[in-house]
Amino acid sequence: MFAETSLREAYLQQTAAPRFAALLMGLFSALALLGARLLERFLFGVPPTDPKTYVGTVLAMLAVATLASALPAWRAARRSPVEALAED
Repeated sequence: MFAETSLREAYLQQTAAPRFAALLMGLFSALALLGARLLERFLFGVPPTDPKTYVGTVLAMLAVATLASALPAWRAARRSPVEALAED
């Protein structure tokens, strides 16, 4: 159980930096003037620089990215290393 938990934590820590880097790049590009003007066509009743929308979007994307990296980590932690090496 301890090894399973530490493997999950190690995997999530390794994928944390790319997740946050992608979120920051998306946030900075969306806040750019060109990005804001392009977003205006798709937004109805919400200004393109609404802080609540950005915070909600960033939190939602962070949750999706965390789940996307947590699910493979949980699967890998449950497998025996011998079984995993035998398949390769």
